[in-house]
Amino acid sequence: MKAIFAAIILALTAAPAAASSVVTDHARTALVAETDGVAPGGALSLAFAQELEAGWHVYWRNPGDSGLPLEFKWRLPDGAVAGDIDYPAPQRIEIGPLVNFGHEGAPVFLASVVAPADAAIGSSFEIGLEATWLICAEICVPETGVFSLTVPVVTAPAADPAVAALFARARAAMPAPFEGKAAFSVNGEKLTLRLEGAPADGDAYFFPEAPNVVEPAAIQKLSRQGDVATLTIKRGGARADPGAALDGVIAFSEGTGRRAYWLSAEQSENAGAGGGAAQGGLAGLLAAAFFGGAFLNLMPCVFPILFVKAASMAKSASGDRSILRRHGLLYGGGVLVSFALLGGLLLALRAGGEQIGWGFHLQSPAVIALSAFVLFAVGLNFAGVFHIGTGLQNVGSDLVSGKSGDFPAFMTGVLAVVVAAPCVGPFLTAPIGAAAVLPPAQGFSIFIAM
Repeated sequence: MKAIFAAIILALTAAPAAASSVVTDHARTALVAETDGVAPGGALSLAFAQELEAGWHVYWRNPGDSGLPLEFKWRLPDGAVAGDIDYPAPQRIEIGPLVNFGHEGAPVFLASVVAPADAAIGSSFEIGLEATWLICAEICVPETGVFSLTVPVVTAPAADPAVAALFARARAAMPAPFEGKAAFSVNGEKLTLRLEGAPADGDAYFFPEAPNVVEPAAIQKLSRQGDVATLTIKRGGARADPGAALDGVIAFSEGTGRRAYWLSAEQSENAGAGGGAAQGGLAGLLAAAFFGGAFLNLMPCVFPILFVKAASMAKSASGDRSILRRHGLLYGGGVLVSFALLGGLLLALRAGGEQIGWGFHLQSPAVIALSAFVLFAVGLNFAGVFHIGTGLQNVGSDLVSGKSGDFPAFMTGVLAVVVAAPCVGPFLTAPIGAAAVLPPAQGFSIFIAM
C-alpha cells in the first residue's frame, strides 16, 4: 500500500493541478482528481488518500466507542456542489477495553464535486478543501490539512492514467451492495440481524452506520443455517424509531481476507419488544453510569487531578479531619455541579439540532489552550515556582464557610470534570449514548449518576 501511495504521489509531481498533498505529524495525505478536467455541470471524482504512521488509525463515519469521523469544509465556486464522503469498509480496532471502528494503513476516501452548469469551456474550476481528522494510537491527535486543486473546464474530460490504480484500489475497498435479504429484530437488550444469501462460511461482523445502536466492544454471536446467517448483538443506548431501517456494513472473512457489504435491514414484526426506556432499563443505565464514573478516577485523564486534590487538602487541612471532610464534600459538589451544567448544555444543544457528543467543549481550540494553561499554572504553583495570592482564597472564604481552601476545593472538582469529560471508560458507552437520546429528565439523571 505504501509503495502504491508513494508511486502515485511521485507521478503526480509532474501534474500539480491534479493533486494537492499535505504532510502532518502522523500522516501523509493527498487530494487527487480522477480526470484531467470537468465538464460544465459534470461531476468530478476525488480521492482523499492517506498513508498513516504505523500503529495509528483514523475513524469511520461511526467511530465506535470513541473518536470522530472525517470533517470536510469545501470552498467551491458559486453553483458548485459537493457530495458526501464515501468511506472504505471499516476495521474493528481494539484500544484497551474500547473498540473503535476505523482505518489503518493507507485508507482512501472518495468524494465528488459537481461543477457549475454555466462554467465556461476553457475556464478553471477551483476546488478548496479544509479537512480535519482525528488520528489515534495510545493517544489521539486532531490533524488538519488544507488542499487546493485547479481543474480545467473541458467538453470531454478523460481519465488520468497516473491515478487509475489509486481509484481502482479505493473502489475495491468500498463495501459492495448486499444482494441478499436483511432483516433485524430487537428483544430486550439483544439485537438480532438475519441475513439471507450470506456466504456459507467464515466469521461475520456488523458495523452499524448510526452510533450507539450496538455495543462496539460486545461479542457478536454468529449462527448459520445454509445461506442464512444470524448475528446476535448486544444493543447500545440508541433506540431506533419503530419501522426504521438498520443501515451498516457487514464484513465476512474469506480465507485470509474479507469481503464487506453495505446493507439496509428492515425491521421485522417482533422488533418492537424492548423498545423505549423502561424503568428496568433506566436502572441498569444509571448503575452503569455510576460505576463507569467511578472507574474514570483510574483513567489517565482523571487520575492526575486526584493528586492535585490530595496535595491541596493536605496543605490546607493540616490534619484537621473536619476540614478534610468538608473539602471532600466541596470537591464532590464541584464535580456534580459541573456534570449537571455540561450535561444540561449538551441536552439543550442537541434539542436545538446540534450534532455533538459528550466532551464537546474540548473540541474547541480556545478551551483546550485555556485548560492547558490552567493545568500548567497549577503545576508550577505546586512546584513552588510562584504562589497564587490569598485573594482568591479569601473570595472562597466569603462564599463558603469562612475558612481558607473551600473555594479551591470546589473549583478542583470543576477542573476534574472539564478535563475528564472526553474520557470513556468501562460501562460508559451505553449510558452516554442513551443520555443523548432519552427524554431530558432521564438523560440528565444519567449524567448526575456518572
